[in-house]
Amino acid sequence: MQDAGIGEAARGVNGQIIGVRGNMVYLYNQRRPIRTLHERDGWTAGRLAARLPDAWGEAFVPLEHFQDVSCWPPI
Repeated sequence: MQDAGIGEAARGVNGQIIGVRGNMVYLYNQRRPIRTLHERDGWTAGRLAARLPDAWGEAFVPLEHFQDVSCWPPI
């Protein structure tokens, strides 16, 4: 049986990606497009390599390792 009012209480949480492991709860960032790039003649690996750094480089984020952002050892 659902608690009365739980839907209203979850209004600001709806759509979030949350994970649980033991006593730890994780909030993950959303996967959604943040930039677009169009090539009329289509894409090849070479075209992407030539265009992406200048077009999107400022939006790239460094690769993080699990152990650098969590106090739990990886499974």
